[in-house]
Amino acid sequence: MKTLQIEAHKDLGDRHSNNELLKAAGIKRIHFGWYTLYYNGVQPDPSNVTNAIRNPKGELKCET
Repeated sequence: MKTLQIEAHKDLGDRHSNNELLKAAGIKRIHFGWYTLYYNGVQPDPSNVTNAIRNPKGELKCET
């Protein structure tokens, strides 16, 4: 399983591809900010997204 940090944008609404990925992950109410997206496959698309978690306080998580 791979992870990716994406941002849900307020000004673009539901038409933005990041918001579509979050909806495919099961997020019903999208709060604008940063999310960690879990997916299987080469690139994330709505068919292989498994889960998404909102980052606390909108912070990016640094992986070392």
